[in-house]
Amino acid sequence: MDEVSAAGAEAVAVYFLQLLPYAFATGDLADYRELSHPDCIFCASAIAQVDEQATAGNHSVGGLIEVTSVISAEIDTGRWWSTSIEIIQEPSQTLDSSGQLVEDFPETIPYRMDLAVVYESGHWSIREVSHERTDQ
Repeated sequence: MDEVSAAGAEAVAVYFLQLLPYAFATGDLADYRELSHPDCIFCASAIAQVDEQATAGNHSVGGLIEVTSVISAEIDTGRWWSTSIEIIQEPSQTLDSSGQLVEDFPETIPYRMDLAVVYESGHWSIREVSHERTDQ
């Protein structure tokens, strides 16, 4: 992530995706917010969901993300990359503050995640995210 290159953009994108299960488990959005571009709709939605879950006193367990492939292309030299990442998201559960099950997501789900990664003013951020299940 220290390198302004395709490899740096890939590292940022992977780290960003792996922060999401952590945020749902802990309610800690500090790093996720720092990497979220102000115009990223996916990012804002995820932040709202984590905040809503934490306000309700709930947290998630599981849902870890395994990255199976990463491909990127530089769109604007030194500034903008398109990154496509294949992931597998493990099953997860949402629990309330007493440990009781609120929601169960029992499937292991493969996704393709497409991220716009930008480097502006000495800072990496995720500008856009789209995703689709790849098992359907």
